[in-house]
Order: sequence, then structure tokens, then C-alpha cells
Amino acid sequence: MTEQPPAAPRGAPPHAESLPVTITRHGAVAVVHIDHAPVNALSRGVRQGLLDAVRGLEADASVSALVLSGGPGRFIAGADLKEMALPPDEPFLPEVVGAIDACTKPVVAALDGAALGGGCEIALACDLRIGSAKALVGLTETRLGIIPGAGGTQRLVRLVGVAQAIALVCEGRVLKAGEALALGLLDAVVEGDLLAEAIARAPSVAKRGLSEMPVPAGNPAAEEAAAAKALKGAKGVPAIAEAIRVITASKDGDFASGVATERAAFLSLRESPEAKAL
Repeated sequence: MTEQPPAAPRGAPPHAESLPVTITRHGAVAVVHIDHAPVNALSRGVRQGLLDAVRGLEADASVSALVLSGGPGRFIAGADLKEMALPPDEPFLPEVVGAIDACTKPVVAALDGAALGGGCEIALACDLRIGSAKALVGLTETRLGIIPGAGGTQRLVRLVGVAQAIALVCEGRVLKAGEALALGLLDAVVEGDLLAEAIARAPSVAKRGLSEMPVPAGNPAAEEAAAAKALKGAKGVPAIAEAIRVITASKDGDFASGVATERAAFLSLRESPEAKAL
């Protein structure tokens, strides 16, 4: 293993020990390490570090594959709630997720803990998602009065279909490793050294972006039932109706238009009284 200069957020001091995102090399595989205690929340520094790392490794001809790791017992637990009360600050999460999706080299997510909210959106942008038995996966934004805002609804619906996506997003459900594996949100659950397994698999992973997949043909009755159940439990929270609208609309447009619709709804809900209260 050789070390590479870390991906420093713009404006951050050049001290490796203070960086929330660093890179190590294992032959042609580059591991992007997120280390932002206690739960790797997606602060501005983490977002910038991830963006710089992915773009730099994309341009590095000696790198054949990437692994994203949050370290032992972690992945990325979601947004930094301290920043939710502040104006949005660049780089925005969709830019980070988009860079991962657009990377021409395979990207493997190694989940040894919580991949929730924006962390789940990042994992869904990767080509392979493997987890330990401790992995937790979910789009939990509706618990905060908002919806996913970085393509999460649009990637999830292409993976599990409209009815299941409505249920998962509107309930803000957190899936344990076995449940996530059964639904396809994880591709494998690994015993032993998760990072070593991710590094070993990475060179042979094929590019497989969910953004390139169609929305599966579903059962209209099941979709209507899922929407009705979600609305019944919504208790007037606007995010539930918006999540249903955005997920259902994915059937009628392409990925880019679905992401634009999702982002507009997210930004509107972010300023709502319900979101501010939650």
C-alpha cells in the first residue's frame, strides 16, 4: 500500500491529520477514506474532499478503480444537521453524487455502518455496494420534513420499483444488511475484512450506473396502495405527498428530468415550517 497526497478541501490548511477525506493506494485501486467524527456527516469539508478525490482519481491514468470507505463501523450517516439552518454552501451534494456517477472507473462503496440520507444517495451512485453485517441503509429525509435531494428517489425507484420506493422513502425506513441485500440496495454482505474484500473486488467490477437503468414496470394497484398508505400516515407533513409525486413522476420522464423535479421539491421543502421544526 502506498499513500497519495490527500484530497484537501479548497481553503483548508494542508495538514493531513485534519482532513476529513484522504486517499490511499493499493496497486491500481484507490481507497477514498472518509473520517469525520463521529458519524461521517456530510459537512462542507467532506463534500469538497469527496469531490476533489473523485475528480482527481478520474484523471489519474494509474488508477483503475475506486473504493469509498467510511472506516470501521461507519460509512456516511447523512447530512450535517448543523448546516441545515444555514444557507446551502457549495459544493452541493448533487455535484458530489454526479461526479461519482459520471466516473468512468468502477466505484465500490464499502458500508461498515450507516449509509443514511445523503450517505445512501452516495452509495446508490456507486457501481457496487457491499456491506458488513453492521451496514444500515436508508433514505431517511422525510423524518426531517424533506425528501432526498441528490437523485436518491430517482436511483432507488430504478432499483426497487415505484411501490417499494414510495414505502421506503415515505417511511424513512432504515434497512439492516440482510434486508438491504434482499431488496438489491446491497450487492453482497461480507464476513471478515470488508475493506480488503472491496479492494479485491474493485478491479473486476463493471460500470453499472442506476441512472442509466429504466424504471421497472410496476403494478398500478400496488403503487396506488403504497401511496394511499403513505398519505394516511403522513399527518399533514408535505414531504410525504411530494415524495410520492416525485417518485411516481419518474415513470414518465428521463433520469435528468426526474432529478430536476426532485431537487426543486427538496429546495422548497428545506425552507418549509415543517422542516425547520423537525
